[in-house]
Amino acid sequence: MTSRLLSLLTLVESALAQQSALPEAYRSARIVNFEKGLARLTLFGADGATPCGVFHVQSYVLANGEPCVKVIISWQDSSETTSVPIFPKAGCDWSVEATKLANIWLGGAPVPMRVSSPQFSKTQQLAVAS
Repeated sequence: MTSRLLSLLTLVESALAQQSALPEAYRSARIVNFEKGLARLTLFGADGATPCGVFHVQSYVLANGEPCVKVIISWQDSSETTSVPIFPKAGCDWSVEATKLANIWLGGAPVPMRVSSPQFSKTQQLAVAS
């Protein structure tokens, strides 16, 4: 399963080039550790120095023995990430999966969710506490 890490990153790069209005807009750097089942694709701007985003890939086997690839996508200047699991079954089209990943990244970082708690008056707080 780990041999697919490098292939998946290559397909993601190709999908980014096909989906992007400016195919030469991104430079990339890849790191793969086949022994640990980890890989990273870092995207840089056209200048090759400004980081734009990262695809972290992990290949592992689930408890039921099925293989799984988890991709965590992050964007520069955003603390938000998106996690995408891929369960390679028979007939899994890696090009389609790579295109989905590229489209998620090109769509931009998700908007952070803000959770607000309801405001209670002191009387309501005391009533709840007793």
